[in-house]
Amino acid sequence: MLAVRTGPSVFSQLWSGEPDLAQLKEAVYRLTQLKHSHDTVLVCCALGLSRSVTIAAAWLMAEGGSQTAQQAIAHIRTQRP
Repeated sequence: MLAVRTGPSVFSQLWSGEPDLAQLKEAVYRLTQLKHSHDTVLVCCALGLSRSVTIAAAWLMAEGGSQTAQQAIAHIRTQRP
């Protein structure tokens, strides 16, 4: 399960493994919508399988200005070493 928290609002998505491209696009879309209405959004993976990092990196590439996956991961590491 991947959970995105914004105060009382929670978006959760159940995945049995790695998200496919359609699931990734849906998660990025929903995260973008949440960011428009909240200053801070927490993305976490309930099982600790790095899916939250995958979603955060995909969002950074789509909306946050990172040009590559390497740039997105480097940015994430500066925020959460």
